[in-house]
Amino acid sequence: MRKPLPLYQEQLENFIFHHIHAWAEEYVEQNKADYPDVNLYESMDDEFRTLMQDLEQRFYDEVRPRFGDV
Repeated sequence: MRKPLPLYQEQLENFIFHHIHAWAEEYVEQNKADYPDVNLYESMDDEFRTLMQDLEQRFYDEVRPRFGDV
């Protein structure tokens, strides 16, 4: 019998979105003096896209080769 993952998919998604929101808030706060037009939504979009690109790259560079699918 398979051992269940520690989080269900929806819980994992919420965890990721929570972190994306926190990273974006931090970025906006740190950069609002230099970039007054920066907003939370755009920062969240940037953080999300960066995370997805990084995950995809790591998957192809690190995970996939371990299973011989290269």
